[in-house]
Amino acid sequence: MKRVTSFVFTGQIQTIEPPKAVQILHQGSLRRVKVAKFLRPSLVRMQPGQWIRVVGEQETKTEDGQEQIRYKATDLMILEHPEATWRAEDMPAAIPADIQTLTQTIKICTKGSCRKQGSLTLLEELSQRCPAGVILVPSGCLKNCKAGPTVCLGSRMLSRATPERVWGSLLV
Repeated sequence: MKRVTSFVFTGQIQTIEPPKAVQILHQGSLRRVKVAKFLRPSLVRMQPGQWIRVVGEQETKTEDGQEQIRYKATDLMILEHPEATWRAEDMPAAIPADIQTLTQTIKICTKGSCRKQGSLTLLEELSQRCPAGVILVPSGCLKNCKAGPTVCLGSRMLSRATPERVWGSLLV
């Protein structure tokens, strides 16, 4: 049986496994976290001993009575100190305060024509201003290629997406 849930935790980097993973000490437990492809360039800025906040998906798989947990990061934030968190007052003014309390997954097509129409730039811009509770996930084709970049907000599709349109759509 396989179950996927969201996770958020803060921990100290123990080792970096180039090019795609990092080991983090969180609450006395060492956790290996695979890093989404679009975030891997950020591993260059990280060093063992730094504190980090990780947001992503946790996959729990049960086989033969044994439970395996895998973590995949969809957002990473280097923290100044272990108690540092994202606070509402630190959020850019362009993001409405109503959004700062949401828990939402935003899928962004990063394939084919959406990529050519700027989906990677959109993903980078959104990740720079992303409030806590909003998880950005690069995805495969969302079948709306001619109107890209395409974003999926829950059950709604947003065509010709811009950061302003994405944040505005979250309030609807």
